[in-house]
Amino acid sequence: MLPKETTLKLCKFLIQLGEEEKNLEVIRQILAEQSDFEPYAAFTRIDRQRNGFISVEDIRQFLGNNGIIQDQKNCVYFLQQFDGNNDGKLSFEEFLQSILPTENEALRSIVTQRKTYAIEQNQLLSYDVEYALARVFDRVIQIKKKLEPFKCALKKCEDFTCKDAFYTVDQYNSSYIDFEKLGDFFMKFGYDLYQDQLMSIIKAMDKNDDGRVDLYEFTEALEPNYELEQCVYTNEKNSFKQQQLQQQLDPISQYKKQTRTTQQFYQNNFGISDPSTLFRQYIAPNKQTNISIQKHIRNQRHKSISGPAKKFAKERNFSAKNRSQVQYMQVQIEGEQKYKQEKKMLEILKIEVAELARCLKLFISLDKEVENYKENLVCRQDFNLVDAFRLFDVDGKGICSPQDFMHVFNEIGIFPSKYELYLMLKKYDLNQDGKISYNEFRDMLRPVKREYEAMGSERAPREKDLYFDIGDLWSLETRQNFGILFKIMIQNEAALESLRQRLNKRKNFNLKKIFSYIDGDLDGYWRVSDFKKIFDQCGITIDKNDLYYLILRFDRTCNAKVSYSEFIAEISPKSSQKF
Repeated sequence: MLPKETTLKLCKFLIQLGEEEKNLEVIRQILAEQSDFEPYAAFTRIDRQRNGFISVEDIRQFLGNNGIIQDQKNCVYFLQQFDGNNDGKLSFEEFLQSILPTENEALRSIVTQRKTYAIEQNQLLSYDVEYALARVFDRVIQIKKKLEPFKCALKKCEDFTCKDAFYTVDQYNSSYIDFEKLGDFFMKFGYDLYQDQLMSIIKAMDKNDDGRVDLYEFTEALEPNYELEQCVYTNEKNSFKQQQLQQQLDPISQYKKQTRTTQQFYQNNFGISDPSTLFRQYIAPNKQTNISIQKHIRNQRHKSISGPAKKFAKERNFSAKNRSQVQYMQVQIEGEQKYKQEKKMLEILKIEVAELARCLKLFISLDKEVENYKENLVCRQDFNLVDAFRLFDVDGKGICSPQDFMHVFNEIGIFPSKYELYLMLKKYDLNQDGKISYNEFRDMLRPVKREYEAMGSERAPREKDLYFDIGDLWSLETRQNFGILFKIMIQNEAALESLRQRLNKRKNFNLKKIFSYIDGDLDGYWRVSDFKKIFDQCGITIDKNDLYYLILRFDRTCNAKVSYSEFIAEISPKSSQKF
């Protein structure tokens, strides 16, 4: 049994453990709510080598791919947390235990019954799933690190052992702790916890998922990590070495130390700190006596001072001889540290470039989808751009306001928010006056391929009247294609804005560094070759013709290249509304 003071520390640790488990459960449920999340597909995505298990290196690479830099030690923490058989790897069953919700059985059941899908060796999951899954992994590691001070505080108690702590909780010596016993333990020491708090504590320690905690599982949960204790020892050792180095480089401080030693000698033997005072005290009328006394003083002074002074002289000479060597070592250490820091920054930059590549690939995919719908619409024989524009320009002024677009959209069954409408119109509003002219409207609906470019423009308008109804204008199929096109355009621009906002939230995502890194010839522009370089570095295969979709989206000045300001304008969030 533990003393009361130590037991109260144990109570605080267990309560904190339960709170962290509840926070982790929230993140697990967010992951499970992603419709694209399927556990086996996620397991396969992390197991790149198709070993049938997840290793520490797999975890480190997965987190790195999602902008979370963790060293191997921290990834070991995650693996140890769920490695039930202690074989140093995570099986699929252990992986399920680490990521699936434990409190929401209905959600857990839905996730496990989802149909799996194939994942290629270098393929990624959807953006939302990758992000949510990486957060689960990172949260487990952060919890492990956060609880270390509690564990160390318990370990430092002289009367604490994990075995005594276990049997303090297991008051009936039944060799396991369950929900009821844990509740009785807390009640005994004045803690009235809710049922969900007790269950969270049990689940945090229960590695084999049998609903109770044995001595081994309890010890695993309370035992501090050896690396943390080593870190403390290493810091103390480095501090001692730094002190020695400082002494070699600073002989003045060493001289002051020797001077204090000499003064201490006179203080102990004669009760004074100044040797000259001693000489004046011993002057006597008898000259011979004075000479004898002076000789005695010189002998004592030489005996006491020459030792430390001689030692100081040697150390000063040693320091002078080795000053250049020590300084050279310092330069080497600083250079090595700078190299490691630059290497780490480059690794982080490459991760962010890979994230940008994934987003740009989605940009291409969504723009190609819109392009297909444009081609289908202009191929309709009864469609022409003039009639389409006149639907919105009801007053015949040659410009259309956002209100004009909203009115027509509502008539054909499309109900975007004002933020979604703003995003769609902003892409085509080249002069940024908040309105769409006929030329801008033509660019909005006209396909980019030359064979489709003239279609829709050459056909004469069908309606001569200023006011007419859309039902009298085109066939039913043409009207449907017209509505679907705008609906897809609105949805895709909202999806791209969501990507921009998520990129902007990444703490290491630096647009200026990324632009300079990719701009190979350093002329301040990206061309098709630079966009291709992004995908090549990340191992993403893209058709060269598809790269022109990026030029069309980013290039606002129509000069076939993208400046830094154009890059910033397109990749930065455009709306204050969260998407």
